[in-house]
Amino acid sequence: MLLIEKIKKQLRTNKIGFYEINQEFFFPLDFKLNRQGKTNYKNNMIVSKGFRAESVAKLLLYFVANPDALKRNQRQLAHDLDISLGAVNHAIHSLKSMRLLLSSGPTKYLGKFDDLVSRWRHSLFDLQAKELLLGKFSPLNDSFYKEWKKLDLGKINSCWGGEPAAAIRTKYLGPEVYSVFTYNDGMSEILKLLRLKKDPNGKIELYKCFWPASLNNKDNTALILLLIAS
Repeated sequence: MLLIEKIKKQLRTNKIGFYEINQEFFFPLDFKLNRQGKTNYKNNMIVSKGFRAESVAKLLLYFVANPDALKRNQRQLAHDLDISLGAVNHAIHSLKSMRLLLSSGPTKYLGKFDDLVSRWRHSLFDLQAKELLLGKFSPLNDSFYKEWKKLDLGKINSCWGGEPAAAIRTKYLGPEVYSVFTYNDGMSEILKLLRLKKDPNGKIELYKCFWPASLNNKDNTALILLLIAS
């Protein structure tokens, strides 16, 4: 019970609403309505601490997935992640303010694992929904669902994420939603290889990649940390 109360206290402090069946209900009241009558309330734990910024999520993932990157300087990190030097400096400052990144002189260390995973999951979900999703699609015919494993995503500079990646890695699971992450700027190659059509209710979701391709697995699946968080 003490752990539950501690969690609820943390949620209240960060102004995150929660509902316990047959028990307690809490909703933060410090939100405003815009002119259309919709709330513009956002999760302060994410927004105020910089987790809406793609650069922060990029840097956190890079450090966790590749600890050797902690030894690289800001200019090298900017090159690796294809973001500006100023964005790297801001991201490092944000991670340090959250105690997710610690330092002793020039040496950098990662913070507590549980905090890293929790914050990373928040940043990933926010990025996928708001910044990375390129669209939802359906296959031109149902043969896709039988033959999807034969598709060589490497040809279109892409990789499987989510459920299909888990199915490939475990050799057990069967996906219901198919996540594809791509470094490709053009959509035509992707739609041609996968034989897709635009569909807002489609089960094939296409996302932009935001991490170095070197972190991916050789079987055309995204890095393990992404699959765990998904």
